[in-house]
Amino acid sequence: LFAVKPMRARKMFAYDWSKGYVSPFLPTEADLARRALEAAGVAGTAIVDLGSGKGDLLVEAAAQGASLCVGFDLDEALNEEARARLKTCNVPHEISA
Repeated sequence: LFAVKPMRARKMFAYDWSKGYVSPFLPTEADLARRALEAAGVAGTAIVDLGSGKGDLLVEAAAQGASLCVGFDLDEALNEEARARLKTCNVPHEISA
């Protein structure tokens, strides 16, 4: 599932694996995430989000009835925020780097 608008490649702001990042954090627009997940019909499914950031897409998937939400992000601070947000959604979840 890709919840982004097609666009030409952007120049990365950073590419430093030793510091754990390869590009800037750009959250998915809430309305775009909602519409993409509605179109996909995520109720009762497992959702995996690579580059999950603070968990916006996963929280929306949980709100739409996803049975499991799994996110991966290199930024541990964003992972902590995603974990905290998903705890309130009452859906099984796993967030890791």
